[in-house]
Amino acid sequence: MTLLEARPFDDGRTLILWRVHDEDRAEGFAVQTYGCENLDCTCEILDLRLHPFRGSGKDPAKIEKKAVADVTVDLATSKVEIHDHAASLSAGELGWIVSELAGTELPRLRERWRRHRGQLRGTQVPEPPAYERGNLVEYMDVFPCAWDLSVVHERDLHAVIDSYCLVRQCECRQVHLQFHNMSNAGLEAGGLCVSIDDYSEIAEREGATALALWSRIIMDKPADFFAKRYAEIRRVAGRDLPVPAKSAIMSNGRPRKVGRNEPCPCGSGKKYKRCCAR
Repeated sequence: MTLLEARPFDDGRTLILWRVHDEDRAEGFAVQTYGCENLDCTCEILDLRLHPFRGSGKDPAKIEKKAVADVTVDLATSKVEIHDHAASLSAGELGWIVSELAGTELPRLRERWRRHRGQLRGTQVPEPPAYERGNLVEYMDVFPCAWDLSVVHERDLHAVIDSYCLVRQCECRQVHLQFHNMSNAGLEAGGLCVSIDDYSEIAEREGATALALWSRIIMDKPADFFAKRYAEIRRVAGRDLPVPAKSAIMSNGRPRKVGRNEPCPCGSGKKYKRCCAR
């Protein structure tokens, strides 16, 4: 299953309306979004400002600083109204903009609105997801209105799914990352497990691009970024689960030998070689 099949994706970046997108040309509009910040207001209005961009298949598209249109979208009625626009926009371009925003782009605009309002309210799930020892929980499952993590590598946009162990007694302090190539329909692109205390310690690696993506994340994010998310998700959804029974690590009254690839008897959910065998 791709990420897009599982749930909507929105990393808070400027939205893009592609007019032309192929190997030779890239043209369209970069869309800045502005939502109502009055929590007492019941409107579902999203204001947009459109900036044109042009590029080629080899060179990145250059976004023009000057906006060419101001647009209001009523998400409750799907009505799109262009308030002001540059004389350079033809009637055909204006009609195309309205058609795109009221049609294929409407779900993305509604998702942007939902997350914007949720962040204003500080929304998290009322009840943290069901959890058993050994399971990992995605940050977005607890904070569904946060922006998705993303990273760009070789001009492809990748979503970053970060998951954590919520057993308070466990001191693993690791983040499990899974990458999805959003420029290729959200297909999986590998993953890895990293210590949040020492980013250079990579416990597991999967996929040819995972290490390159991780290197990009280190460059883009503060040193304590994942440590803060780890503390936040444990504060909201952490579990006090019982220590495994002695029988789980004993056999006929003697310590049971645990294989390196077996689940660790401490209950962390990781392989023994990745946990207490160290």
